[in-house]
Formats: sequence, structure tokens, C-alpha cells
Amino acid sequence: MGVATQMSPDVNKSLQSPYQDANATKMYEGFGAVDSGFDKDAEEAQGEGAGGMFFILGLFGSVMLVLIPVWDGMSLLRDPMWMYMNGDVLPNALILCAMSIPALFALTAIMLRMCGRRSAGAHTEQTMLSAVVLFILLLGAMLVTIADPITQQANSAKTEFLVNCKTGQKTQPLYKEYAALQTLRNTTACAPKGSVEECKGFNATSSSTTLKQFEESMQCSGFCYYPDLNAKGGDFYPPALFSTQKLQGSCSAMAGRNMESFVSDMSRQLSLQGFFLIAASIVQGFMMLLSPMAKKEGPKKAGYGTLQVRTGMVPPTDATIETSSADIRRRQGY
Repeated sequence: MGVATQMSPDVNKSLQSPYQDANATKMYEGFGAVDSGFDKDAEEAQGEGAGGMFFILGLFGSVMLVLIPVWDGMSLLRDPMWMYMNGDVLPNALILCAMSIPALFALTAIMLRMCGRRSAGAHTEQTMLSAVVLFILLLGAMLVTIADPITQQANSAKTEFLVNCKTGQKTQPLYKEYAALQTLRNTTACAPKGSVEECKGFNATSSSTTLKQFEESMQCSGFCYYPDLNAKGGDFYPPALFSTQKLQGSCSAMAGRNMESFVSDMSRQLSLQGFFLIAASIVQGFMMLLSPMAKKEGPKKAGYGTLQVRTGMVPPTDATIETSSADIRRRQGY
């Protein structure tokens, strides 16, 4: 009884305190202590959950961002003036490129989560945020790239409708077809008819179909026609070709204004949206670069079995360990 038990050097070494700063909390790892692996696994699991949330939010946001470009492309496909003058190449390109952004983002995120290594950070919110920024930048560049040729073609069509109506490459066939149909419409036998299509001698052509689309969509009458302000009875415009209504407004003039007010404004809006997305992605990229500088290192978390000794407390030594062991044996009756 009362004999101190000499502990092994390895245990004594594990109980000795390493030198630390006087203002810091001192850590002493005794028997049964483990490292902070559990904390690391918990942080990785938390990062993986946040990465999934960023995937859902990123997919939803990308779908919302492409709704306006897709709607604009579909509007151009339904516009007979644009379709006749410029075709469907740019509207289809706009729709396909816009719809590919959410699809590519979803594919990239799924590949990162399925094929990327978690230890390399492929499942973290930082990686997902980087993917979101990348595709926002791609969408902005795509909008700016497509908006410019839309603007150029709209201005060219406007000039052809308003300035070179009778001699333009696209408008001259329409003018010739309109002159022939108007001559037929003014005949005594054709004037009472509901449409020039019902008159004898009418031959349907692509130009006549285009003129009918213009008249029905814009409610106009006349093509390359300038109204006579001195006309009697206020009939400034000729009779409509495909209806009996008295329509006011030249189809060529209204088509030119459509190119200016509708198509040009649409391309301007797409361009502004693209520049905004590019600027937003650049700002977000700088924030991601500067974010590590704002982070501060916190104190190391203690693992299971770790003894914490506050500043001012005396660390355990061989003598105190031997005395404590002897006291324990005396109390147990050894």
C-alpha cells in the first residue's frame, strides 16, 4: 500500500503538454484520445448537402434566366415580317443556345457529384458556385453574340421597307405582287367579293401569302403606298385585298416600324441582359477569389479523450501522476 505505480514512458509522454502560446488554450491528449477526423467528416457531409442545395438553386435560376430569350425567339418565329425578311436561323439559334444552358449545367453538376472525388472538393458548395458562375458567364456571352446580328438585320429590313420599298431585294417582289392584286381588286366583278382570293384570275403565290399575313397581322392596306391627303371622303388608303374592311396604314410602313420598335427593342434588351450577366459573373468571380482572405483560422477542435487545460493551470507531471495513482490504490484498499 502507498507504493506509487510507475507508468510507461509512452503514457507519460502523451500526457505532457506541448509548448503553446500563453494566451491560447492548451491541449493535452491522454489515453483514448483521437484526432478530429469526426469533425472533418461532419464538415464534408455538411459541404455535400450544401452542394446539393446549390445544384437545385442553380438549375432553377438558370431556367428562370433563359425564359426571356426563349420567349423572344418564339416571338420572332411568329412574326411574319421578320420571317419573310430574315428567316428562322437567328430565332432558332437563340432558342437552342438558351435552352442548352440549364441542360449543360445539370449535366456538369451530375458528373461532378457522380464522378468527382469528394476528397478533392467536387461535392462542395464552392465547386457548385463556380459552375453556376461559369454558365452565367456563358449565357451572357451568348446573348450578346446573338443580339448584335439581330439588330443589324432589323435595321437593314427597316431601311428596305421604308426607303427602298420598290427596289429592295426582298420588298420588290411584294410590291409587284401587290400592284397586280390591287388591279384585280379594283375591277367591277372583284370589288364586291370578300377577298381577292375569290376573284377570277387570282393565282396564289408565296408573295400573295406574305401580303395576306401582313394585312391580317397588322390590319394594314397598301404596300409601298403613300396616302393621298387630298383624297375625297377620307379614303387615304386603297381597299384591302383580303377583307372588306376599310383599313388605315401602309403595310410596308407598319412593317418598317415593327422592325424598329419591336425587333430592335428586343435585341437591345437581350444585349443589356447579356452585359448584366457578364458583369455579375465577373463580380462573383472576384468575390470568390477574395473570400479566402476574409476567413480566419479558428482554434483547433479537440477530439474524444482530449484534456483541455486553461491558461494558468499546472500541466500534469510524473510526480503528480504517481501520487494520484497511489491515492487511488489506497482508497480501493490495495
